Amino acid sequence: MTAHNIVAIRNVRCDALLKLSEDDRAAASMFYIGYTASRRGRGRIDVAELSGIEAAALGYCTAYPNSPAAAAFNKAFADNGR
Repeated sequence: MTAHNIVAIRNVRCDALLKLSEDDRAAASMFYIGYTASRRGRGRIDVAELSGIEAAALGYCTAYPNSPAAAAFNKAFADNGR
């Protein structure tokens, strides 16, 4: 039986996101981009925006490691998404 690992999406801190392997960080970033788009009522995302949003969020996380990752992606989406 697989153990459950419950994650409070809005409570994950940037430092935890930055400690993930590159593949896991990329997967988490795509999750947070979709999560943020949904919370903002966006039904579509321009794929060309993804790398800029991810880079901005991870840069924010580097500068503010104690901040929630969800807040970093929300700011990055607001600053870089259309």
